[in-house]
Amino acid sequence: MRPQVHKLPSYLQDTTDYLIKSKASEPLLPDTLLVSLDVKSLYTNIPHNEGIQSCREAWEIRTVDNPPTHFLVQLLELVLKLNNFEFHGGKLPPN
Repeated sequence: MRPQVHKLPSYLQDTTDYLIKSKASEPLLPDTLLVSLDVKSLYTNIPHNEGIQSCREAWEIRTVDNPPTHFLVQLLELVLKLNNFEFHGGKLPPN
């Protein structure tokens, strides 16, 4: 996904990238609140169907469609829907 994410108009690489893009854009409205966050291990926390649809849309606009989008979607469904994992070694955390 990384190569596709870098091509999205909303993608910001870092603070310098943001500053360059913000200088080239319209001024922000006075009450605008800018928020930044880092995301780690997002795939366990996203709605799977919406995540798959977003990936499908990003893959559909690729200039090189090899492997085909339907194949990538099938792989993504396997990872998201048929993946078993353990949290804290399968034990519940203490109360």
